[in-house]
Amino acid sequence: MEKNSESNTENSESKTCEAEIISSIRENNQECLAPGFVVDKGYIKLVLDTWNRIIDIEIGLDDSSMDDDIADEEAEEILRKIPQDAISRPLSCETIGIIMAEGNAVSTRRFLLETADKHCARACEFNNRANARRELGRCLEAQIDYNRACDIDPNEPAYFLNRAGFFVQLGLIDDAMRDCLHVATLVGSEGTDEEWDLFRLASIFWRCGESLLAAQALLNCLRLVSTLVPYITEDEDGGYIIRKNGRTIHTTGFIGADVISELMKEMEEGTTIEDNAMFSHLMNEVRKEFAALKKLGYLKDECIIIE
Repeated sequence: MEKNSESNTENSESKTCEAEIISSIRENNQECLAPGFVVDKGYIKLVLDTWNRIIDIEIGLDDSSMDDDIADEEAEEILRKIPQDAISRPLSCETIGIIMAEGNAVSTRRFLLETADKHCARACEFNNRANARRELGRCLEAQIDYNRACDIDPNEPAYFLNRAGFFVQLGLIDDAMRDCLHVATLVGSEGTDEEWDLFRLASIFWRCGESLLAAQALLNCLRLVSTLVPYITEDEDGGYIIRKNGRTIHTTGFIGADVISELMKEMEEGTTIEDNAMFSHLMNEVRKEFAALKKLGYLKDECIIIE
């Protein structure tokens, strides 16, 4: 009986998800569908089930590998895998893309709602719940959770950077700067192997109007990346890990060159370099480090991409 109960629950959740997707498509994308085309639950289930089979059998990925918007080639792959006798009306790649995009949006919102109401005891849990509540616009609750995460673990830069970004979003620049300066002290005294911490620090300093601090943080970020690249190794699953001194530092991807370039361009265009000799010097060093990284080669999109 338990198994049947679980199965019934899953079917019920699936039907609810399909209904939510249909409602969202009708509200947001009806004009994108061909005249007279009706998206029903059967179509939704067919597309989602086909994508899940591709993930499980052929690609070996999980749902987190999907971006908010499905790529054309992924839509075409889904279309090819749908049995022709299962299609009673035309299915186009564009329609599949719309269904998948709406499906991802529904799944993301469900995840955020579930995370936002979870019980928390550890700093990382308060931080995650704060992020979810922030995305849902529950700002007061988010700030309380960010405060709890920072109080529990005052030596974790990520929690203070998350709160600083949140403060910038609210226009509380002084509060954001206080958190950023705390992070700068942490990474300065203890060092860091997390290049994303330094990159986010640079980005938030820049958004706070502190161009010199932003340039210095970005330079420190690039110098750190240069030291980590030699320690990248491929794991059994074809991904990448970073091991240094016999210790796994992290397995997440490095910062993409496009992200770095975007911040560099924004900083150079947003400041009159001629009027600030120190900023000019720092940005020259940033460009040199970036150019040096290009010579280290190209790995994979999941890792550091210096193109």
